[in-house]
Amino acid sequence: MAKHVFSALCSKSIIDRETNQLSLINVPEGIEISPISESEYKDNTIPISGGGQYVMELVCLWRRSDFSVSEKGHARLVVKSPSGEKVSEVDIPINLETSAQSRNIIKFPAFSFKGPGTYIYVLQQQKGTEKKPRWITVAEIPFGITFSQKQPSD
Repeated sequence: MAKHVFSALCSKSIIDRETNQLSLINVPEGIEISPISESEYKDNTIPISGGGQYVMELVCLWRRSDFSVSEKGHARLVVKSPSGEKVSEVDIPINLETSAQSRNIIKFPAFSFKGPGTYIYVLQQQKGTEKKPRWITVAEIPFGITFSQKQPSD
């Protein structure tokens, strides 16, 4: 079974074409937004992109459990609100057939906003069979959203 090496939220990831090395740009612990009322955010989402570019990415690195044996796997990302409610879920294929390690980069154009507080990005890996899957949590990444305390100037 594939092994989870690391996962990180960032504003951008860059993979060098010559060396295949990964750089993570701006690894945030949270964001501060202007105060808004529940009626002000449309469909409970707030855009976190500007000019069509993604502002948040989740980067995951996986490796083979035995470097000489190719394998495939499956993971999912579940985002939980400060109250523990699931606000989104993304399926993540893990393909280690042609390489001993693999990266997944999930891009987020908007954030499912359920109010200020700490959101948890829960990365789970599937164990067991397709008919009887078991999900094991391999990483939990907290991400805080707070309201700005700045008052508008006159």
